[in-house]
Amino acid sequence: MEKRGLEKYGLPAFILLVLVLSFFIVKSFINLLLLAIIIVYFFYPLYLRLNKRIESKAVCSLIFTILILLLIVIPVVYVVGSAVEQLIAFYKNGGVQLIIDFGKNMENPAIEEYVLKGAQEITSSLISYASKFIVSIPNKIFNFLMFTLTLFYLFIDWEKIVKKVKELIPFKKQVVDDMKDNLNKIIYGIFFIALIEGLVVLIGFSILHLPLAFFWAILIALSAILPFFGAAIIWAPYALIELIFYHDPFIAAGITFFGGLASFIDTFIRPKFIANKSKMHPIIVLLGLVGGIKLFGIAGIIIGPIILSMFIVLIENYKMEKWS
Repeated sequence: MEKRGLEKYGLPAFILLVLVLSFFIVKSFINLLLLAIIIVYFFYPLYLRLNKRIESKAVCSLIFTILILLLIVIPVVYVVGSAVEQLIAFYKNGGVQLIIDFGKNMENPAIEEYVLKGAQEITSSLISYASKFIVSIPNKIFNFLMFTLTLFYLFIDWEKIVKKVKELIPFKKQVVDDMKDNLNKIIYGIFFIALIEGLVVLIGFSILHLPLAFFWAILIALSAILPFFGAAIIWAPYALIELIFYHDPFIAAGITFFGGLASFIDTFIRPKFIANKSKMHPIIVLLGLVGGIKLFGIAGIIIGPIILSMFIVLIENYKMEKWS
């Protein structure tokens, strides 16, 4: 009797324990894993084309991994380098003192105190952020290596992984097909809108004769994957730099106009576009985008809408089975 009880409850308890421990082992890498899965899903059709010409999966995987890393790393390094360079120049040129002098010239003790406090907070925040960033460099390098290896092996074993997942999913083929259809529409919809925003910026910055217009367009297209303020993270500081450091209000206004147009597409057109493609209400798409980011980080931009889309598909299929 005791043996039967042990078999009945012992095995499920052991499986649950293993699942919980496994979760905590991979917990800190979940966001990187999800991001890698999304990227591989998006680029896998191109990978298959290359694999037809180059038989070695390892070679194809290495090529795509390097290309994706270059696509991510080069813009990030350029932006971070430019930001650091401008901050150093700002500090060397007495930028903090200029802010303080501006407050003093207002001839208002309350404003002067507020500006002085703000300047001190800016300085302390920059020093704090710089020190935290330096301390976190080993961890960032390790995460980068993990992300690289994950990309490489996902490309090689993608078909096996997909096959295993399909075997484990306890749903009918129609439900799985509906989920896959919505998944395609959401992922490609997000990247398509990001591409449109990049093209808008490329045309606008070319009209303004800005240097590296194509590079800025790629940068804004990548950042535009983030909802609402994604594109503004790039173009708003650029406009401020042109206005404050180069004293060119015309260029600053032009950057703001074309960058604002890209942000308008991002905020108002993207939810509607994805909603039309995936047959989801725009509010559901927005909830998925924002809630996904809060829960999963940057990967949540895509994971959030996908999860809500899967929920809707499950509800609809449940209703059809119940009332049929």
